[in-house]
Formats: sequence, C-alpha cells, structure tokens
Amino acid sequence: MRILFSVLSLLVVCTTAHAGDAKIKRVVNRTLKCPSAKSLIVTPLEGFENAFVVEGCGKQVFTYRRKAYMASDQTLRSRLPFDLDCEEVHVQYLDKATRGVTGCGRRATYTLVPYTGWVMNAASE
Repeated sequence: MRILFSVLSLLVVCTTAHAGDAKIKRVVNRTLKCPSAKSLIVTPLEGFENAFVVEGCGKQVFTYRRKAYMASDQTLRSRLPFDLDCEEVHVQYLDKATRGVTGCGRRATYTLVPYTGWVMNAASE
C-alpha cells in the first residue's frame, strides 16, 4: 500500500509540473534572464510537493508553485561569508537540493527546505 501511495504521489507531482511548465518558465525567466523561456528545463524536486528545479543558460533556480519564493545557488553564496566567517568559500553540488560548502578550514552542508530556502544542517571545523 505504501509503495502504491508513493507511485501515485510521484505521478501527481509530475502531472502537475507538466501542466504548468510554461507558466513556471515565464515567471522564473524574469530572474534567470535567459534569451528564451522555452529553452528552460523544469523538473519536479523529488520528495517535495509543488517544488521544482528550473535550469537554463548555465543557471539553476528552485521554485515553489504556491509561493513566489526562489532560491538559487547565488542566494546560498550570499550568506556563506557570514555563516562560515570566511570570504573564500567553495560550493560543491551534492544533489538537486543539497550543497556541500568548504572554506577557511570549515565545512557545512546545506539543504533546500521548501518555503524556507537554504538551511545549514551540518557543520564542522
């Protein structure tokens, strides 16, 4: 029963994503400023309802359908000097919703939380 529910949930998220791709592309392209919104790729963010990854022109943005909030790697990078007390940081892509960050002898892992943005969920010195 649990597997059936998971498959049905995934089907609903994917169907919802495809139904509104054009609108999502138009809205997100205001931020990305790509030559054409049609070239953007919209992918449902696995495990999150109404959350999508939009990629194009060498950029990636996370967006949530019910709230006009977008979190990009740039959003994460802007807070890293404060969080790690370090100006020179390196961000490593771990998966669509997780980034590893290193700098000045410190390490942190950030996870994208729907309707919130990037949250540090592990740190070490």
